[in-house]
Amino acid sequence: MAAPTTCGHGGRTAAIHLDGRYCDWCYRNAPQFRRPCVRCTEVDHLNGARLCRRCRASDLLDAVFTDSILRAQPALSAVRDHLRDADPRYVLLVKRRGTSWQLIEKIAALDRSVTHTDLDQMGTPRSVSQVRSLLVDLQVLPPRDEYAVAVEANARAELASLPHRADQLALRRFFRWQQQRRAASTLTLSMAANDRTELRAISSLLRALNVEGFTIATGEQR
Repeated sequence: MAAPTTCGHGGRTAAIHLDGRYCDWCYRNAPQFRRPCVRCTEVDHLNGARLCRRCRASDLLDAVFTDSILRAQPALSAVRDHLRDADPRYVLLVKRRGTSWQLIEKIAALDRSVTHTDLDQMGTPRSVSQVRSLLVDLQVLPPRDEYAVAVEANARAELASLPHRADQLALRRFFRWQQQRRAASTLTLSMAANDRTELRAISSLLRALNVEGFTIATGEQR
C-alpha cells in the first residue's frame, strides 16, 4: 500500500520531495517542483532533458511541420501556427493520446495538399472528425456536408447488397431524387437519419421481392 501524502490534502502520492510526499494538486502547483527551462528559462515542470512544456510542444511541432513539408503543403502552416499558439499542455495531451497526432503526422507525410478523400481513407468518420473540423476551421479544407456524405455511403452499401441490375437502378433513381429534394438545404442529423431509413426500407422491399423470385421489373401488385 502506498504511503499517504504529507501535504495535508490526502489522496495518492504523486511526487516525493525532500520535505515529504505530495498529492497531484500540490505537484502541479507547488513551486518546489518547478525549475527554469534550460532553453527559454521559463519556470515549469521539466522533462528529463530539462525542457519546459512549451519548448517540448514546440519541438514536437517542428518535427512534424518541417520546412520541406510546408513547401509541399503551405496550407498546413495554419495548423502549425494554431497549435503553436495553443496551450502547450493541450499539444502534449494530443501527442500523448495518439490518435489525432498520428493523423496529423499522416497528413503531413502527404506530398500534396490534403483532401477530404485522404481523410476518409485514414480512418472512420468518427476517428477523423476532430482533425477534419480543425482543418475546415483553418481553411485547409473546404466545408463539406458530412451528413450527406454519410447518406451517400449508406446508399452505396445498399446498392451493393442488391444482386439484380433492375433493382439497383430503381434504388439509384430514388437516391438521386432524394439528393434533388435536399439540394437547397444542408442535411441535419434528423434529415440524414430519415433518408437512411427510406433507403433501407426500399432496399428491404426489393430484397423481399428477390426472395419470391421477382425484381422491381417483374413484380406485380396484388
